[in-house]
Amino acid sequence: MKLLFSHENRLVVGNIRNVLDAAGIDTVYRNEFSGGGIGEVSPFDAWLEIWLPSEVDYPRAAALIAAAQQSDESPDWHCRSCGERNTAVFELCWNCQLERPDEAGADDA
Repeated sequence: MKLLFSHENRLVVGNIRNVLDAAGIDTVYRNEFSGGGIGEVSPFDAWLEIWLPSEVDYPRAAALIAAAQQSDESPDWHCRSCGERNTAVFELCWNCQLERPDEAGADDA
């Protein structure tokens, strides 16, 4: 077994596990219930961990994690209908639900 990933945020670890599961890579969760022990053990020792039972999957799994952690460098955009500024993660305007224009027509903020 080989340690693949560890993080203090359960949501980050859960997202990485979902990415690996979707790719068909078997994983083992460790420290899932260790949070209650913080104070008795180091907080770092209680972080959730993802382990690989097969080290053969390590290069592919590491590449998937790196791709999942890359930030989206897309610019913010302004809605053409209501003028509201939307961050790049929104496909629809949060205010009026108009679809984001294609990249060629997106307004940088």
